[in-house]
Amino acid sequence: MSCGCNDIQQYGIKPINTQWIVTKGSTSTLEISFLELDETTLFDTDSWSYIASIYDKYNDSLEELEVTATAGKIVITATSDVTGNWGPITSFSTAELKFEVKAVIPQVGADDFVWIPVSGTVCLISDIISGGSL
Repeated sequence: MSCGCNDIQQYGIKPINTQWIVTKGSTSTLEISFLELDETTLFDTDSWSYIASIYDKYNDSLEELEVTATAGKIVITATSDVTGNWGPITSFSTAELKFEVKAVIPQVGADDFVWIPVSGTVCLISDIISGGSL
């Protein structure tokens, strides 16, 4: 997934809406690239920080996910111990959970700018094989 932008004035644009498919009880990652308008060059995001969170309506919980940032990219990780607690208690259920990514962009002489570049749903599917192996 990528987000093309090369001007601070464009950061308020509507977030990209995506669906992230995750198997309950497994580790899953989502990589996001921030690209210049040429859709090839990575945007300079070295000074940015990120918060990725997910809302689980079944457990009425808001949880932050691990975010690893490199130049122009982030990788969001939901570990198996976290995804195992998502959704309904029954192991053979599917669920849809809301998530978003916030980018916190420092501004010289002003408050930090908070932008939501990506939001969407996690489609949580159950591991249909008890024990996770054949």
